[in-house]
Amino acid sequence: MDVCYIPLELQIEIIKRLPIKTLIRFRLVSKPWKSIIESSDFIADYNIHTHHYNHQQLLVSLYDTDYAYTFDDDNSFPQHKSCLIPSLLNDKPFTYKMIGSSQGLFAIYRYHEHNKRDVVIWNPSIRKCVEIPIPNVLQTVVGFGVCNTTDPIILKIDFISIPWQVELFKLSTRKWRRLSNTCFLSGKSFHFHQKAVVTERFIYWIGFYNTRFVFKKLILSFDMINEKFAEISLPPSLRDASLQNLNLSKLRESLVLLETIHTRKRTEYEVWMMMEEDGVRNMFKKLYTVKAPDASIERVLGFRKNGQPIIQLQNPFKHELLVYEPDSELFNRIGIDGYGYQCFAGSYMGTLHLLDQ
Repeated sequence: MDVCYIPLELQIEIIKRLPIKTLIRFRLVSKPWKSIIESSDFIADYNIHTHHYNHQQLLVSLYDTDYAYTFDDDNSFPQHKSCLIPSLLNDKPFTYKMIGSSQGLFAIYRYHEHNKRDVVIWNPSIRKCVEIPIPNVLQTVVGFGVCNTTDPIILKIDFISIPWQVELFKLSTRKWRRLSNTCFLSGKSFHFHQKAVVTERFIYWIGFYNTRFVFKKLILSFDMINEKFAEISLPPSLRDASLQNLNLSKLRESLVLLETIHTRKRTEYEVWMMMEEDGVRNMFKKLYTVKAPDASIERVLGFRKNGQPIIQLQNPFKHELLVYEPDSELFNRIGIDGYGYQCFAGSYMGTLHLLDQ
């Protein structure tokens, strides 16, 4: 009886269409399959061209626990919930905060004893992480993203030095590289208001700079491809808003600007999305206002892929995490309570990044 032979090239095209969990198991089928699946070329090709074979996920992490929760970010939400204990938390004592997510990877900034710092790049889809030490920690701001959809980077800015000292780490080289002549603000006193937000190509911060004659609020962007900084002006209606009431987030791969509005009875959030016109990212469009009828909104943590925000609602006895539906203006509980200001929520697509590390 003849054995049906399937050429290796066809086998690769077949397994390329499998979901991530199945691919991880199929590494045990044979040594050739293991070698193929763990190769950098296969991982890059899979991440770029086969995202539609994977389900969108929603990750919620809580500062006051060692857990992260993942949901299927589809019509079944929030029924299908899984609890993860990242291996990066099973270590010696430290404090940590989520600094960003990009292309299915999450970056956590850790503070160790004796002023040691590192960034842990974590892939929840394959339960793997990589630790990157941060050298020469002074007054440092850290950004994270995935350049050209394949290469995770860490950006370190020593903003106290004039001019700024900016260093870039690429996981593909595992080396830090000094950047020069990158920022028009490097001779000014720029104050970063919050952690970075990253989209497909850009890392963003919001803050202000002041000189003897000018005080200006702005959004600072870093282009991961051409390695340059640029300024993005706030929409005219928000230029007089207090910087303490402005925060950045992202919806899918678009930058979102959140304005906190305090009233006598409650706190509301206006949601603005940055639009692109003729290739220029210089317009913001107001999408909706998040209003809570009986309590104040403590924070908008992030967004589902359909545009619904995950919010932290402040009640007298507990802090609930809910999803807001802009069309119906209804709030739906997701079964998680969170505390503090380090909670995080955001959609992501499964990826094979870090499998070859």
